[in-house]
Amino acid sequence: MWRKSEDSRPKSASSASESVTPPEPLPSPGAVESPDSRVAPSTVKPGIVIKGEISGQGDFLLDGAFEGRVCLAEGTFRVGSHAHVNAEVEAREIIIRGEFSGTLKAHERIQILSTAKVTGDMDTRGIVIEDGAILHSRVATPRPDRSPDPSDKGEARRDLVSEIRARRKSAAAASTQTAPQESPDH
Repeated sequence: MWRKSEDSRPKSASSASESVTPPEPLPSPGAVESPDSRVAPSTVKPGIVIKGEISGQGDFLLDGAFEGRVCLAEGTFRVGSHAHVNAEVEAREIIIRGEFSGTLKAHERIQILSTAKVTGDMDTRGIVIEDGAILHSRVATPRPDRSPDPSDKGEARRDLVSEIRARRKSAAAASTQTAPQESPDH
């Protein structure tokens, strides 16, 4: 007669819990991480619905439904392919795969991937839009504020070009005034 081996028998609840490895402890709030360490982003899975405000320092992946405000000044905000988001978002970088409606402000760049549908305004230094993405938006790419600096070669070049154009214009005007008039008798 055939017998099941000892390994294939179901274990009791107490023996099963003894074989489970406990989760690693979370680092203390004051602990310093090495720059090379990779921390998984906080995640909201499909099927979860949230209304409110999300803020923090790390990266965040939203693949559920969200309505509200997101502020991740130093992090990356990702909208997953199953997400439906209606929000005002500010983050270092924003990556969109799903549906987004609202306002996006990225300190570095916004990536709109091929599966994304975006409606709203964007304010960013850089933008990447893949083929296939649907975009109904206004995009502002502000330039850094600069006060006029006379040592700035670009500004000096613009001044020089303006001066040359003004001289040519005044020379052309002077030559038309001194040029002999043709008589209509010819």
